[in-house]
Amino acid sequence: MVAVRLNSRARRKRFRELLRIFDHPSIDEFSREAVVFERAYAEGLPTLPVRTALFTGRYTIMTRCWQHLVR
Repeated sequence: MVAVRLNSRARRKRFRELLRIFDHPSIDEFSREAVVFERAYAEGLPTLPVRTALFTGRYTIMTRCWQHLVR
């Protein structure tokens, strides 16, 4: 399991304090061998382009790899 938390309003220090409440040895062990990004910033603003940019590493505004939903 890989958990990705995207929240522009989260307070880093407070979030880390809340995480200490839970015991998560498997995730701790995994993170010692994995690549962990503590400050990942996307290049877009709307939610869908941001997620696309984070997971693909591509500039979504320039490549148009997303579209608005059709009503």
